[in-house]
Amino acid sequence: MGKCEITREYLHASDVHCHHYVPKNLGGSDQFQNLRILHKVCGVEGIVVSSLEE
Repeated sequence: MGKCEITREYLHASDVHCHHYVPKNLGGSDQFQNLRILHKVCGVEGIVVSSLEE
C-alpha cells in the first residue's frame, strides 16, 4: 500500500489513515497533492504535526 510518513513503516491497506496536509476546514482539498498516508494510530491519536508548523 505504502508507508507511513511519520514512522516510515510499510502499511497494509487496513492500517492506512489518509490525512490532509492542509485541513479541509482551512481550505484544503481532497486532491492527491494534499493527502498523506499515515499509520491509523498516528492519525487517530493526533501524532501528526501540521505541515504549516514544519
